[in-house]
Order: sequence, then structure tokens, then C-alpha cells
Amino acid sequence: MVLDFAIDLVSQQYKDAIFNRGSLELTCTLIKSKLPGIAQELDDILLNKPILSPQFNAQNIHQDKFYVSLNSRQVRCIVEALLEIINGPNDDNTQGMSVLAKSLFEEWMKLATAMMLELNREE
Repeated sequence: MVLDFAIDLVSQQYKDAIFNRGSLELTCTLIKSKLPGIAQELDDILLNKPILSPQFNAQNIHQDKFYVSLNSRQVRCIVEALLEIINGPNDDNTQGMSVLAKSLFEEWMKLATAMMLELNREE
């Protein structure tokens, strides 16, 4: 799904579905061995045109923002995969991945929570 308008026009209920390029790329890297299909969908989202943002900086493409159009089951799989990394063995080789996973986990949980609230509103 491509959104070709300014980020200021995104309604509040969908703001949690807006992720920056860096977050999507890091998520992809962390989950691709366990969830290759979802990682490919994230790659496909990154091929879309970014949402226009007032903070746009052509020098830093990692600040580009994209609308994540995954379903709730896919978001749940991402959250669970990140939790496995966070709760996995914590040694010198995996400590950096664990820190990244914690940061990404918070972002993906915001989206998961927003999706659950939306489901509750519809019921």
C-alpha cells in the first residue's frame, strides 16, 4: 500500500503504523532467518515511495517514513520473534542484537496495541 501524501494528514489512529526506514531494515535483518516471508513483505514496503514528512532530510534516508500494512497475525509474529531474541542467550555476541530487539519491540508493540484497540472498537 502506497500513501502519497504528507504525514501530517495521517489520522491519529494510524500513526502507530508509520515506521522509519531504519526500523524496518533492522527488523528485517533480525527476523529474516526465522520469518523470511514477513521479512520480504517489509522489504516490499521499503520499495514504496516514503510518506512526505516535515523532517525530511535527503542526506539521511533512514528517516524516511513508511506505512506498514501488515495484518495482526504478521505483527504478532514479529513481536514474538523479537521477544525470542530479547529472552535468548545474552553473551558478547548477541548483546547488541538484544538491545536492538528491545527498541524495535517497543515500536511493534505500539502497532499491535493499536490494532487490538481497533478490533475492540469494531466489536
